[in-house]
Amino acid sequence: KKLANLKTGDLTVRHNLGIALMIFSGNPYFFKCISIVFSTAVQLLNNSIRWIGQLSYAITNGLFINKPQVVIMYLSLILFIGYFYKKRIRYLRFFLWSLITLFLVQLVNKMQLDNQRKFIVYAIPKKSVIDFVFADEHMLIVDSIKAKLINRELNQLESYWMRLGLKAPVSVTENMKTKVIFVQDEMIQFYDKRIVILKNDEKTKLRYKTGGFLQVDYVVLSHDVRLSIEQIKTVYKPVCIVFDSSNKLFYQLEKWKEACVRQQQP
Repeated sequence: KKLANLKTGDLTVRHNLGIALMIFSGNPYFFKCISIVFSTAVQLLNNSIRWIGQLSYAITNGLFINKPQVVIMYLSLILFIGYFYKKRIRYLRFFLWSLITLFLVQLVNKMQLDNQRKFIVYAIPKKSVIDFVFADEHMLIVDSIKAKLINRELNQLESYWMRLGLKAPVSVTENMKTKVIFVQDEMIQFYDKRIVILKNDEKTKLRYKTGGFLQVDYVVLSHDVRLSIEQIKTVYKPVCIVFDSSNKLFYQLEKWKEACVRQQQP
C-alpha cells in the first residue's frame, strides 16, 4: 500500500509539472526567468572554481575531461549509488568494471598526448600566431609585444590548449635551440620539418636574384610580404604554403590563391 501511494504521488507530481509547463509555455517572461536562473547558476559555479583555484595548493589549470570520460564517470556514480540503494553485488561489479574502463581511457589519452606533434597557424584576425606542439608542451610565436591577444582570443586559445592537454606556452625567441626546435632568423627546424616564416622579402628577393634555393616543408607568408608564388617556389621549393591571418591586403591573398591553384601548389 505504501509503495502504491508513493507511485501515485510521483505520478501526481509529474502530472502537475506537465500542466504547469503547458500553462506557462506561451509566456516569454517565464523562460526569461528560467534562463536568468541557469545563467546565474553557471556564473556562481565559475566563481566558485576561481575561488577554489586561489586556495593554497589548489590546481585548476590544465584540467580537462573528454566526453567518454564524463559518461563513464557518471555511469560509475550511478552504479555506486545503485549498489548502496539496491544492495546487489552486480552493481558493485559493474562499478569496478567502469573504473577499469575509465583507467584504460585515461591511459590511451596519455599515450596519445605523449605522441602528439602539431604545427599550428591560428586564424586570429590581423595577427600572426604560430604554435609548435610536442607532447604536453608547446612553443608560441606571436607577432610582437604590441600585438597582444585580447581576452576573448586568449580564452579561445586556452580552451583549445586545455582540450589538447597542454601546459602554459613558452615564447619562441630568436636564435633559440632546444631538443625539438631550432630557430635562426626566419628559419625554423621542428623535429624533421623545416619551416620558413616570410615577413621580410629582401632576403628572399636576394636569393631569387642570385639563384640560391633552400628546400623546406612549409612556407608561412606573413604581414603582406610582397613576393609572388613563383619567387617563393623557386627559392624554397616548399611542400606547402600557408597564409597567416596577419595578411590584410585582399588582392594579394587572391593573387596567391589563384597562383597556388594554377600551379597545383598545396
